[in-house]
Amino acid sequence: MQAIPFLKIPDINILRTSALFSSFSYDELTQVLNVLHAKVKEYKKDETVYTTGSSISSLGVVITGKVHIQLVDWWGNLNILHEIKSADIFGEAFATASGIPLANDVVAAEGSRILFINVQWVLASAHITDPLKVQFIQNLYRISSARNRYLTKKIQYLTCRSTRDKLIAYLSEQSRLHKSETFDIPFDRQQLADYLSVERSALSAELGKMQADGLLTFKKNHFTLSCAQ
Repeated sequence: MQAIPFLKIPDINILRTSALFSSFSYDELTQVLNVLHAKVKEYKKDETVYTTGSSISSLGVVITGKVHIQLVDWWGNLNILHEIKSADIFGEAFATASGIPLANDVVAAEGSRILFINVQWVLASAHITDPLKVQFIQNLYRISSARNRYLTKKIQYLTCRSTRDKLIAYLSEQSRLHKSETFDIPFDRQQLADYLSVERSALSAELGKMQADGLLTFKKNHFTLSCAQ
């Protein structure tokens, strides 16, 4: 992990696409980040960003790369709860609730550059104008609401009884999100199995059966859904 004491211009351009800084001008964004002494850190693939049980005061914004919010149970089984991609944030619920320990690990899924912002400093800083504080809080609230909807959808996947039912629910939702019957999913086969809490072998076998039944075709993470013949 390498601390970066400054932001590059491409970093600022990516951050301006984040929902957290929606409607911030370039000058407003740089003002906020400079006042808060925001930090950028780099992580290698599989390097831990946050560990379960730790207390945090800063939320993270992925600039490049991606991270996984994941849970490892007592027996070492991995469950991927959420994938955070470029311009998305993580840790906001725990950063705003001081003293509450993290319930999950945050791990870099690939080489990543991440911006960290101390949320308490945003609220307390006298150097950030009130309109910017209000906008920041509103954006954070919208993100939290969207995250809750996402987790509700994840629970719906997990409550499906069979591997096929979980795949149908997940792939149907991906089709709706992409507004197409053809789309790429953000997971490889093992990650998808971890995300849906099923065995990889069972997942692969079921995908093969679904393809044989004419429900879909796929190659790696590229899928096309179709009606059964």
